[in-house]
Amino acid sequence: MKWLLTCFLAVALSGAHADEQLPSERLDPPTVCDDFLKTEGLQRTDVNFIACKPGEFGGIDNLSAEYRVQGKDVMSVENWLVKLAHVRRLKRACCIWETSRGNFKGREGSEYEVSMAAETTIRSRRDLPKVPFFHLTVTHYLRNP
Repeated sequence: MKWLLTCFLAVALSGAHADEQLPSERLDPPTVCDDFLKTEGLQRTDVNFIACKPGEFGGIDNLSAEYRVQGKDVMSVENWLVKLAHVRRLKRACCIWETSRGNFKGREGSEYEVSMAAETTIRSRRDLPKVPFFHLTVTHYLRNP
């Protein structure tokens, strides 16, 4: 019986603050666009930063850093992404070669999503170095869903 009363009391007290306003969203650092690979100490000479821009996907605000990888360097960068972010290797789908989406955690615990792709008519994996460049995207969502 004491246990039952204790449970009722705990439920009543937890509801006592239900009308307090909670923050509508929790912003996870970083909160501004940047070259995320550089700020995380992951900069590579074969991955060139292009730009960073704010966006939104599925109702969640994000910051998306865009990079360019030359075809001649794609195999090396692919191997690195497999280790860093656990992406699946480049795979052909219609007219695009793309990795799966992968994730890695930054030094401060921030989560980043990574993917790489190129639109091309090249069909053979061994010919990927002939692709002029691949797009590598590193996205940071500003709050958890």
